[in-house]
Amino acid sequence: MRQIGFLKDEELDSKSVNNSSSSAIIPCDFTHAVIIGETGCGKTTAMIYPNLLDRIKRGHGVFIIDYKGCEHLRVKALAKQAGRLKDVVCVGSSIDTPINFIMDMKTKDFKQSLTASMKERDNSFWSEFGSNIATNTFEVLRAISLYHKIIEYKDRYLDFNFYIKIKSLVRTYHANFATIVDLSQDIERMRVFMDKLKEVIYTRDKLKRHDKIMYDELKIDTMIFIKKIRAFLNSVNRFKKSEGSDDRVFSDFRNYSMMMTPFLSMMNNPSLNSKEGSIASMLKQSKIVVFNASSCDKGALNLILASFLPSLTNRVSDTNKINISVFLDEAAKLLNEDSELEESILRENKVELIISFQNPYLMKLAIGEIRYEALFGNLTNRYFMKNKVECKVAGRDIECSGLDKFECIDNNSDKIKLDPMFIDTVKEDEAQMEYESINNIHQRVLGRVFENCIIKQDSELIERGRVKLMNLKNKKIQEKPLSMQFIKEHLDIEWFELL
Repeated sequence: MRQIGFLKDEELDSKSVNNSSSSAIIPCDFTHAVIIGETGCGKTTAMIYPNLLDRIKRGHGVFIIDYKGCEHLRVKALAKQAGRLKDVVCVGSSIDTPINFIMDMKTKDFKQSLTASMKERDNSFWSEFGSNIATNTFEVLRAISLYHKIIEYKDRYLDFNFYIKIKSLVRTYHANFATIVDLSQDIERMRVFMDKLKEVIYTRDKLKRHDKIMYDELKIDTMIFIKKIRAFLNSVNRFKKSEGSDDRVFSDFRNYSMMMTPFLSMMNNPSLNSKEGSIASMLKQSKIVVFNASSCDKGALNLILASFLPSLTNRVSDTNKINISVFLDEAAKLLNEDSELEESILRENKVELIISFQNPYLMKLAIGEIRYEALFGNLTNRYFMKNKVECKVAGRDIECSGLDKFECIDNNSDKIKLDPMFIDTVKEDEAQMEYESINNIHQRVLGRVFENCIIKQDSELIERGRVKLMNLKNKKIQEKPLSMQFIKEHLDIEWFELL
């Protein structure tokens, strides 16, 4: 039995501790893998951790989901053992590395993910209606951001008023998910946004005579930008103020707001709504990305997957591709029938999926039987652990109910006694302390360094402007206030409210 740190006797299963125990390291051939086994069978300790450590040692970019908010500690301990703690990036909680998770998303993936989540609540006209408006908002915000970058140092070719209006838009309406959801929750905010865009079009139309000083490329960029604005305004035209009763208008907007309600937690998470930074770019730089999903529902998690997986499918021509491993534990909690894992085309892009779930029944319930069979067919390396639910491969029954803990049946129908990897809390704490030092977290979050202490994450406490610190020497836990600068930058509180 491999171990990191000291293990308590009660943690050990005597059945698995013998000289014949071995590792089931998944072949690193990017043909994907699946691990099936019930809760308590040893999936995580005997299969996930050993393969996670193997991929980290190989220098892969790694993505893993932390459902309970504590798995990041084990990932850091494994990364420290492999000498790659500096490559760990945690995202998803208030004190983690901020990203703009929709930055690399393609329009079709954004719309598909939203539609799938909305259909779970209301499989009707309103799910399509809501996803269309949100997608048009996504596109116009991205167009504003892109056009601003294009004209930033070309103001001499533009009318001053037009240029200033674009600068104002970019400052007020960031191209992130928070802006999209925020505009969906208040019709007056939406109308103000619509009016500002109409002013841009009006100013542009009035100044077409200045086109003679524009060079052709800038003219084309400007026309494309205006076209995006017009498309958005057409999609939300029903929300404009009418001369008669607004009852129908408000009713339509309420339905749109309701469709966007599942994403409020993501809107209120500043770490997901920065100006820059994306999961895809981090993975391409060989980072070990741990996503904190403790406050996310299935719809939000699907959106996160769609934010980076499709971006990893266009690397075929890249000569220096970083190998990437995506671990999706408890996949039945994560996926639905509309989830697109791109499993059939990830292999040639040097991206592997390592998926685990409890049993086929739960997975079929989540994604549908047809989608399950298609997905399962693309997961070449298969490992079956103790499971009371029948498993079949090509019509052949796999007898899993008689397996012991830390045992599995592999592709060759061989029964393997696995060597589990338990990670001691002392090693977790040591890795966390070093991680906080590497990333200057104390200074950034608390305004000063606390020696021999680590931060114990508590999202509710952080929202109240405080954080828990644990002293590693005496194990005492104290609450400390967040720094004023951190609160101002990351907790969406206006500076004057702090005075």
